Amino acid sequence: EIANNPRLLHSFGVGLDLIGSRGALAIVGTVIVAEQWFPYLGLDFPGGGGISAGVRFVPLKYRWSAFVGFGGHISLYDLGIGNQGTDVLKINEGEYQYLELWGKNLHLDIGAQYMTPAGFAVESGIGILLFERATTHEPAFMPMFDIGAAWYF
Repeated sequence: EIANNPRLLHSFGVGLDLIGSRGALAIVGTVIVAEQWFPYLGLDFPGGGGISAGVRFVPLKYRWSAFVGFGGHISLYDLGIGNQGTDVLKINEGEYQYLELWGKNLHLDIGAQYMTPAGFAVESGIGILLFERATTHEPAFMPMFDIGAAWYF
């Protein structure tokens, strides 16, 4: 069973999300609970920085598994720390301030995780960011690719 499910051998991990619902260039700390639950806390740096927290459920007991998850993100600026970032992202025909997407948001994630017996894992999927537009104060959503890797111990 351990050869098929490396999550049995590990209890926590540290990773980096290149891009995703938890932020861009986010450092993420994760604890594995009951081999299928992955609560996490993350810190990202672009746009003034921010903190994310949530949980992912990894149901399959194999090296490859799907995952579903949810969480939230808040910028350091919204916590009263630091300055408001001015970074603007151009996505399709629209422009979004970094703090719109990763200021205060809720996110839902779905994807796949592969973990080796040594504890190296890669994740890829899609997250849906739920946020408020800065210009209109209306709720909005944005699909976002999730791409990251982690090492579990």
